[in-house]
Amino acid sequence: MLYIAHSGNANNSQHYSVRVNGGTQVPILDLYGITDRNKHLEKAADYIEKLDAYAENIQKLHTKIHAGANNKFINVSSTKKLISKT
Repeated sequence: MLYIAHSGNANNSQHYSVRVNGGTQVPILDLYGITDRNKHLEKAADYIEKLDAYAENIQKLHTKIHAGANNKFINVSSTKKLISKT
């Protein structure tokens, strides 16, 4: 998830672009503009199912993303060495 906030003036002539390279999609619950209670419940139930499935695989996903990274602070195998109490 990526949040971007602009704290400048409301000058509409300014244009901004954002590029994201990589990243991981995570389940989100977006109820913006939905006022129907049944729709809220339906979307919430769907979100919980997706979140449960995501949570079951988060460790595997983390290892897959970070294993073999060139940065020792990101590489899972290097990080384990940094944290170990030996």
